[in-house]
Amino acid sequence: MSQKLPEPTIKNDFMSGMISDVAIGIVPANSVALAVNLDFDEILGSAKRRKGVVQVGSQLVDGKNILGLHQHVDPSNSANNLLFAVVNAADDATATIKNVVTGADVVTGLTQGAKVRFLSYGGTTLAINGVDAPRAWNGTAWITTEGLFDLGDWPAAESSLVTEFLDRIYTNDETVPYRINYSTLFDGTAVTWDGDYVDIEPEDGGGKITAFGKVPGYVLFFKERSLTRWNFSSAFPEALVNVGTPSQESVVESGGLVFFYSNSSDDSRGFYVTNGGRPQCISKDTTRTIRRFIDAIPTANEADIAASSTDRVIQWSVGDITVDGQLYTNVVFRYNRVLNQWSLRSYPSRFMVYADFTVSGVNARIGGDNDGNVYQIDVSGIHTDAGVPIKYRMVTQGDTFGTNRLKSISDTIYVRGEKLNDLNINIIPDNNFAARVRAGASSLVRKLLSMLKIGSKVEGTTLAVELYGTGDVTISEIEFPAVFISQNYDK
Repeated sequence: MSQKLPEPTIKNDFMSGMISDVAIGIVPANSVALAVNLDFDEILGSAKRRKGVVQVGSQLVDGKNILGLHQHVDPSNSANNLLFAVVNAADDATATIKNVVTGADVVTGLTQGAKVRFLSYGGTTLAINGVDAPRAWNGTAWITTEGLFDLGDWPAAESSLVTEFLDRIYTNDETVPYRINYSTLFDGTAVTWDGDYVDIEPEDGGGKITAFGKVPGYVLFFKERSLTRWNFSSAFPEALVNVGTPSQESVVESGGLVFFYSNSSDDSRGFYVTNGGRPQCISKDTTRTIRRFIDAIPTANEADIAASSTDRVIQWSVGDITVDGQLYTNVVFRYNRVLNQWSLRSYPSRFMVYADFTVSGVNARIGGDNDGNVYQIDVSGIHTDAGVPIKYRMVTQGDTFGTNRLKSISDTIYVRGEKLNDLNINIIPDNNFAARVRAGASSLVRKLLSMLKIGSKVEGTTLAVELYGTGDVTISEIEFPAVFISQNYDK
C-alpha cells in the first residue's frame, strides 16, 4: 500500500543554474544537475535555449585551426575597420593573415602553427607570434619597421605576448622567460624602446610568463604556476599566489575583473577570478561547483582553452569532455558572474580563439574554430549554428520529495513554457540513466502548457527529469501531478 502526496509537486525556479558535486541534502532546490545549450539569465529563473551563430565571410582553409583573430578598428572612420584571422596554409608549410570578409591573404610566410596575438593602439594594430618579426597594420599597409610601435627597435623577436598599461607597451621575451620589456610613454604619435625591463620573480619556480591581464590600477603577469601584479613602480606583493595559467587565450577581462583557467596543480585546476588580489576559484570552492565537469577537461586540451567575455558573462571553450560515460563535444563553459550561474554549451566545432567584433556600431563576439571558420556568436533571431540544429538538454536534481522511501510518479508530467512542441522527457530513478523511462511525445494542452505521458512505471528513492529537444524552447515549470510514496523501506 502506498500514499499519495497531497499536492502536486512543482519546480518553477532554475535560478541557480547548473550545479554538480553537492550533497543531495544541501544542493539548492532551484538548481539543475545538467544544462546544455540552455541559459538561465535571459528569462530569470527559466531555462531558455541559447541563440545561434552565423558565419562571417566563408571558410578560410578547410580543417585548420584559427590561430589568431582580431578586428582592426579605425577610431576616425569605421569604414576602414578590418577583420583579420590567422590560419595555416592548406599544406601546413606556413601560416597567413587573412582578411576574413574577403578571404584574401594580407600577410604570408608566417611560421605555421604559431598563435598570433594582436593589440590595437592609437589606430595601429600589432601582430606578434613569438617567432617571426613583429608587424603592424597602420591603416594602409603591414609594416615591420618604425610606425607607432617602433618596430625596428622592438626589444625581442621572440615576443609572444603584448598589452598596454598606463600608455606604455609591455611585451615578453621567450628567451628570458621571466622578463617583461616596456616602452616609453606614448606621445600621441609613437612609443620608443630604451631597453627598459622588469624581471618578474626569477626565483619563484613559476615557469615562464604565459599571459597578461589588466585590472584597475595593475597589469597582471601570469606564469605557468604563479601570478604577480605590477603598478609600474613595483611588482608586488612578491609571490602573490602559486596559481597561474597555461596560455593567454584562457585569460579575459570582465567588469573590472580578470577571469582565467589554471592547471598549476591537480588541486588548483579550475576557473578563477581576481581583482588584482588573491584569485578565487569560481568552479570548485563554492556551493555553485561544477567540479566533475572541470576535472573532465583533458590535459591535452588545456593549452588551447580560449575565453570570451561580455560585461557579465564569461565563456571558456575547452574541447570534448566525457563525464559519467557521456561524451560532450566542443564544450563551452558559460558563467554569469553577476548571478554566479553556470551552464554548458556544445557547438558543431571547437572555438580556438575569440575576439571583439563591431557590427553597425554595436560590440559583438566572434570565434574562430578548428575548421577554418569565423562565427558571430549569440546572434538574436538565429536558431541554428550556421544551419546545424541546436540540441538542448537539461537534467533536474534528483528529488527525494521529503523522504528516502521508494516513490513512483503518476503517468503524466506537465511542462509550462514556450515552444514546447518538440520537447522530450525521461524520468531517471536514483541517478541511474540506464534505468530511465521515456515519456510519450509532447501534447500541447494550452499554448504554453505541454502534457507528456509516461509509458511505464518508474520507481526510485530519488527521481529526476531529463528534458531534451532541438526547438527554441523556454522551460518555466515542471509539474508532477501525483507522487506515490511507499509505506516502508524494505524493497
